[in-house]
Amino acid sequence: MKPTTTFQIGDQATFNVYTDCHAGYIIGVSKSGRTVLFQRGNAQLLNGATDALQFSVGGFVGHTSGDQRYAITANPNGSVSKFTYRDLGDGKGKYKLVGSSTHSVGNTLGAGHHHYYDYNF
Repeated sequence: MKPTTTFQIGDQATFNVYTDCHAGYIIGVSKSGRTVLFQRGNAQLLNGATDALQFSVGGFVGHTSGDQRYAITANPNGSVSKFTYRDLGDGKGKYKLVGSSTHSVGNTLGAGHHHYYDYNF
């Protein structure tokens, strides 16, 4: 089965670890498109006075709420991860980090920049 999402070198992508999501870029694609290399970018939090994140006491050490906004730029020294396309047997599939289980939570790669840091963990 062909991948449902096709990546090209230079495409924006997001490595969804579990609750954290790291934005970056595709830096390598196999001929079949089933293996891609992802490089993590630099993420600068842009929230300011008008849309600042709110911190309150609770949970383990506190709770953070608000919409996070980031500027993402390429980082030639960013960590590189390899992902392979996995067929799920239902006509769908997903890119998973090499070495991770196909059906485990997290370790997936998606299109576009969607950086997120979970301050609540």
